[in-house]
Amino acid sequence: MEPNQGADTYSKFATYYDAYVGEFNPDIPVYLHFAEDAAHILEIGCGTGRVLKPLLEKGYRVTGVDISPAMLNVAGQKLSPYIISGQLDLVEHNLCRSALQCMYDRIFITFYTFNYLLDSVDSDNFVRNVFRMLTRDGLLVADLFYPSALSNPGQAGRWKSRTFTMKGRKITLMDKRKLSGDIEIRIQRYIEGDTVDEIVSERRFFDKSSIEKLLSEAGFNNIRFADGYTISGLHELNPGEKATGSYVVSAEKRK
Repeated sequence: MEPNQGADTYSKFATYYDAYVGEFNPDIPVYLHFAEDAAHILEIGCGTGRVLKPLLEKGYRVTGVDISPAMLNVAGQKLSPYIISGQLDLVEHNLCRSALQCMYDRIFITFYTFNYLLDSVDSDNFVRNVFRMLTRDGLLVADLFYPSALSNPGQAGRWKSRTFTMKGRKITLMDKRKLSGDIEIRIQRYIEGDTVDEIVSERRFFDKSSIEKLLSEAGFNNIRFADGYTISGLHELNPGEKATGSYVVSAEKRK
C-alpha cells in the first residue's frame, strides 16, 4: 500500500488483508505474462505478498516495497525462505519522496496501489521516481480501480455485508462506499462477536486520459490500456476513450 492513509489504517488492514483479498487472483496471469525474461522485478504496494509469491515460485528475483511495516512483517513471515535465499528483498519506503537506488527492468504497481495517491504532487513525484528506477527498455504495469459508486450508483452510501473465516474465526465485514469528487471514501467494519474494527480509507479515481498524461509527462512511451485483466486487448488510448471499469496500463522506458 502507498501513502495518504494513516499508519493505524495500514496496521488494521494487515490484520485482515489476507482473508479479505488473499484469494483474489485474476491479476496474477497479467504479472506473470509481463514478467517473462525479467532480471529484477519491483512490486510497489506488495502488501502481505499475494503477488510476490507466484512471481517467486516462477524463479524471478523480486523486491517488494510498501510503506506499511505491518504489511511487510506479514509478508516476511510468509515468504522467509525466499528472503533467506536472497531471491526476495522487502523494503519499507515511500516512493513519493524518493526513488530506490536499485534499478529494475519490470515495475508492477499492483492491486490499485496507485489509487491511494490522493494528492497530485504525490502522484507526479511517484511516477517520476518509478521512471528513474526503470532500466532502459524497462516496463511498467499497473492496475487501476473504478469506483463502485460509478458502476452501481444505486448502491452508493449503502452498507453491504459478507462473512468470511480467518484462522478459524468468523468475521463479518460491513462495507460502505461513496464518491466525493474523484475520491472514493470507503468505510469497512470488521465484526467478530462484540469486537468491531473500523477502517476508513480513501482512493482517487484516475480516468485513462489522466494516467496517460502523467506517464507521458514523466517520459514513458508506448502507453497502452486494457479493460479489466484481459491483456489481449491492450491498445493505445483512443480519442475520448473513458474508463468504464477497472483497467490495466503498461508503459515503456525508451531513453
